[in-house]
Amino acid sequence: ANAVYITDQLKSNNVQVVSVTQPVDMSTSAGELQQNIQFIFAQYDNQQRREKCMAGVRQMLSNGDWPTKPPFGYDTVKINGKRSIIINEKGRLLARGLRKKLKTDLTFKELSQWLSTKGLKISNKQLSLLARNVFYCGYMSHAALNGKVVKGNHQGIITQKEFLALNDLLKARFKERKKVNKSNIEEVPLKGHLKCSKCSNNLTVIYAKS
Repeated sequence: ANAVYITDQLKSNNVQVVSVTQPVDMSTSAGELQQNIQFIFAQYDNQQRREKCMAGVRQMLSNGDWPTKPPFGYDTVKINGKRSIIINEKGRLLARGLRKKLKTDLTFKELSQWLSTKGLKISNKQLSLLARNVFYCGYMSHAALNGKVVKGNHQGIITQKEFLALNDLLKARFKERKKVNKSNIEEVPLKGHLKCSKCSNNLTVIYAKS
């Protein structure tokens, strides 16, 4: 559809789109029809390639192999001619950080600062996303899997038990924050009365651990 639209816009500016391998006479209605048919077949060919590619991706994932570049903390290497995903030094430091958070309940900002002293520069927002990624406990989630989670052939930087405990901790912290936002708080008497000037929604309150 975009090809037809762009070709039409170019034509209105006296620019003609010409196919090198399948030239047609664009000065006639038959030529325009033939070019539009070429666009349709090109789209069909792209869709066929995509379906084959996605089928290959799904097959790799089903076999436990990650099809693209691995997430932060991992490297791709070839061992005896076979592609393998291994934990690198950043991954080992990240594992130490996630276990430290699980034991001490540091905020992600505090954890980011602690990791920085160990030589790993990573933002608190990135840490928050990584802590929720099942890849780091040896499993895989991908759009091609349609919501399924499969066991990967790679080694997790933390165990499944540690991952679940960490995410339970994060869920509890989120519920606690939500509960604070909904309750009447003496320190913020204007809660529920102040509204955003742009969207008119109530301004919320969040307690941050210092």
